Amino acid sequence: MPFNFSKITLLVLAVIASRPALSEDKPTQKDESDIEKLIITASPLGRSVLQSSTPVSILSGDELEKNQSATLGETLKSMPGVNSTYFGPVASSPIIRGLDGPRVKVVQNGMDSSDASRVGPDHIATTETSTATQIEVLRGPSTLLYGSGAIGGVVNVVDNRLPKTRQEGLSGRVSALHDTVSNERTVSTDINGGQDKFAWHLDAFSRKSDDYDIPEFTLEDGDILDTLENSDIDSQGFTLGAGWVGDDVTLSLAYGRLETDYGIPGHAHDEHEEEGHDDEEGHEEEEHEEEMEDEEAVFARMKQDRFQSVIDWKNLSGWFTEAHWHNAYTEYQHSEIEGGEVGTTFKNDSIESRLWAKHAAVNGWQGVVGLHYTSSDFSAVGEEAFTPSTESTSSALFVLEEKQLATFYGN
Repeated sequence: MPFNFSKITLLVLAVIASRPALSEDKPTQKDESDIEKLIITASPLGRSVLQSSTPVSILSGDELEKNQSATLGETLKSMPGVNSTYFGPVASSPIIRGLDGPRVKVVQNGMDSSDASRVGPDHIATTETSTATQIEVLRGPSTLLYGSGAIGGVVNVVDNRLPKTRQEGLSGRVSALHDTVSNERTVSTDINGGQDKFAWHLDAFSRKSDDYDIPEFTLEDGDILDTLENSDIDSQGFTLGAGWVGDDVTLSLAYGRLETDYGIPGHAHDEHEEEGHDDEEGHEEEEHEEEMEDEEAVFARMKQDRFQSVIDWKNLSGWFTEAHWHNAYTEYQHSEIEGGEVGTTFKNDSIESRLWAKHAAVNGWQGVVGLHYTSSDFSAVGEEAFTPSTESTSSALFVLEEKQLATFYGN
């Protein structure tokens, strides 16, 4: 499905609204209003930040806008306990408490992103921060519901692709970002609408950047460099979602498409250069080899199609008070291209399903019981296919119980 968001002309309307004055007697503190409203969607108990007994951090609102970057790792690196793997400015993943790769799980609306970012640091995570509403970072015991592959932590990128609340009329936002270091141009939009019990969602983004400017320095051969070669990005994507929001039942479906071409700095084969050292005539051939290296700079081409669905049952009678069924199907492909030819291709087709129910309180205990199923078909074909093709399935039963014994107040 060809998609070129950059060709769409966006009309940006700036609406200036006055903000009500705060009370003169006592100004409202952030922890009295904003924090309490932040619900941890990755927790099946639906706790807020202040109610949660497990270590969870949330990046949202103005903070998310301020820290937004082209990669997930760079967006989160300012959070306490979080750092970033750095494969140039084009690919990075979160490091949580010193752990990364297969020990940190990245999920989209609670479901695995199903990409190859855990295989190598030069593979980007297929989650887009410019259209996200909040990003949740879970540590410690709060990661247990996501399996042993999340021992280091879980990063949950949340957006509005699965409408769960009624929407009357039309609302949305358009944002633009530009930097002078790489000449990055990012435009994104998030639109929500609906009528009666029907709600819909549309988001889209386009990001382009040139090679990064770096401090000028001179190489041994006298060449002067002032840019990080092969560090450009060309990325675009969109998501469509629709939902029926009833009094007791909510059904939502979403489809997302993501396409990204990005350079991989320093990742180019130098076999021609090695041959040049053995040639005494050297000079002319070295110039030819430099041209060949420029032509053979490696870049990655990533594509992903993702389908998600949610069914929520509320106000149930009996032992269970509510139930939820979340599903995701993902087709992912990542190719490394050199000199116009595909060198290595990674593919991952996955199905994930999670069903859980919340039971009525029993002697102060609140909790959920559920089932989780995943199926993955992963393959790597090409010159640098260092991981074998695998087909894997897993099933799990989980139970989570929580009881508040007392309230602790501290200064």
